[in-house]
Amino acid sequence: MAERGTAGRPADATADTEEARVRSAAARLFAELGYDATSNRMIADAAGVDPGTVPDRYGGKQGLYMRVNELTAERWRNRMASLRETFTPDGSGLAQFADMYLDYSLENPEVPKLLTHRWMSDASDVTRLDDEIVGPLLQETIGLVRSALGPEVDAEATLWTIVWTVHGYLQAGYLDATGRRSPPSDPGALRRFRRYQHWLIQRMTSSSA
Repeated sequence: MAERGTAGRPADATADTEEARVRSAAARLFAELGYDATSNRMIADAAGVDPGTVPDRYGGKQGLYMRVNELTAERWRNRMASLRETFTPDGSGLAQFADMYLDYSLENPEVPKLLTHRWMSDASDVTRLDDEIVGPLLQETIGLVRSALGPEVDAEATLWTIVWTVHGYLQAGYLDATGRRSPPSDPGALRRFRRYQHWLIQRMTSSSA
């Protein structure tokens, strides 16, 4: 008889592979369509599993939504922990933070999309997300940003300015004078955006020096 894992599931590679596949499919659908527009059946079809598997084994789309956000938060906390090792409470440290968020978003492209859907009132009935994940993580992040600013600078507005510019860049890249688009992954466009963010941060922090 196969060894049993948590919740009575077989502790074998097949179960692990299925779970990863279902979670990946759910994350992709939540990012592209939003939580409200995603169904259990859509997740099952995208993952190639029986429709009953999603609610019975993974807590349905709400359970998967929470799990996707838990893993996202865990990755973010790991990045924050690494940043704190070299972070300086000044404009240079804030530029480090902006670079870290940009790199994190490039490596986890579903994250900005999940956040944008959430800000548009997606999954408004999943109140646990704010209480258990978003709220504590946001307080921690704002605290780090605030440490790099003077008391006269709005730390929350500064954080959202960095986040919004990153999200806009990832969505659109750069358009040249002819309307031709350079995607966010283009090395030249990426260097240009980093330089701009650093300049913007220097302007935002100059009054707090």
